[in-house]
Amino acid sequence: MSNKTFINELKDIYEDGYLVPFIGAGLSIPFSVPDWGNLIRNCAIEMGIKEIELPLLEMVEHNLEKYDYWEAVRLIKNYLNRSDEDIQQYVARTVNASINLDVDKSNHNYSDLSKMSFTSYITTNYDHILSEFLMSNFIPINLKDINSNIQNIVNSKSEKRIFHLHGHISDSSSIVLSHDKYMELYNDDKYKILFSTFTNTKTFLFIGFSFNDIFIQKIIKENYEAFKVKHYIVLDRPTAEQIVFLKSNFNLETISYDSHDSSHVEEIRKILLEISELKNDTKKQDLVDDFMDELIEVLPNLEKKRELEKNLFCQKLRLENIKENKIDYSKDCFFTAEQYIRWLKKSGIKNNEKIITHMLHFCYLKYKDLLIQVYEGHKNSDEFLQSVHNALSILNFNHVEKFLDKNMPNEANKKGFIHLVADDEKSQQPVWWGEKRFDK
Repeated sequence: MSNKTFINELKDIYEDGYLVPFIGAGLSIPFSVPDWGNLIRNCAIEMGIKEIELPLLEMVEHNLEKYDYWEAVRLIKNYLNRSDEDIQQYVARTVNASINLDVDKSNHNYSDLSKMSFTSYITTNYDHILSEFLMSNFIPINLKDINSNIQNIVNSKSEKRIFHLHGHISDSSSIVLSHDKYMELYNDDKYKILFSTFTNTKTFLFIGFSFNDIFIQKIIKENYEAFKVKHYIVLDRPTAEQIVFLKSNFNLETISYDSHDSSHVEEIRKILLEISELKNDTKKQDLVDDFMDELIEVLPNLEKKRELEKNLFCQKLRLENIKENKIDYSKDCFFTAEQYIRWLKKSGIKNNEKIITHMLHFCYLKYKDLLIQVYEGHKNSDEFLQSVHNALSILNFNHVEKFLDKNMPNEANKKGFIHLVADDEKSQQPVWWGEKRFDK
């Protein structure tokens, strides 16, 4: 069967809300995150493999060439006398240090996923790069940390989650790389329940994996019953034999692309765009209505508000003598503004990126005006923030009203726009609430 047939099937699944992206290491490579082979190789070198008289590095390399990552890790543990904890800490430290988020959105696919409508993601990646680009209240969660009803978590529409199957760098003890840790995790009933719950109603789309990825093959083998239902995988130039193998052994339909005269990112982007291209205006309007419902109903919960403390806009507010209730309200406004921008990016409204830029710049101009008129006079950051909020709440975006029709931002959205600008490290429009700056 052809790509077109599979993509048409995925369109229906996506529009019905049953498609779940299953993200592999390939999608984080543009951010300088090392792949499995380099991660394990460098781990072995840092832990002193070259000091061993045995040709141990050659043995590790041999296993990496065969994609036998577990055997390579076993050699590190046994011959270098290293524990799982040593390896976990190395992985967390190395992945975190390697991440470079200064990547143009045209050069990675997380920006493409952020424009689509998903309520759940599953990933074997350790990093948090995906959550950096989703612009919504997605909660990263370790499989081992789930203690409540898994079925309720998977089917929840109010909570959006990124399930990290193999742990993440925020908790090095959660990281799964060795065979021992893998078996410890996958012998847990929570793992089997998670997959059976997902596959009862959802369809996986595997992205960022290679044909030789042992982790994905083991996941499917360990959950054979769950994978009796058809799922899909995106691969670069698979052979006919590989396509047949994936179908007959794992019930995976292959969507192929050719990166030879293009790039992985560009070809995956084309596939995602085809999947997300709605079939008719009625379904498109239904999706817009769903987004509007989300905008109206969703506010940050306490967990999300605690997470927002790490955001740059919040740290800037904390620099000054601003009342706690105003900082808390600013978090609400920031969150609703993110929701609105996310909706606008997905809405299909023409020139939506230009509209977003116009609104953010217009808010910044009002901020600069009040910086001169209000702050320079009294040097009171608390009053300055309040005056900016008040002015933005009544700001009119007349130039874009004809494009947005009844979907104009509300007062909270407009107040939050200035905090979006403040949160952007690369912005050419600096937003501060007083004269204090961070120590370099």
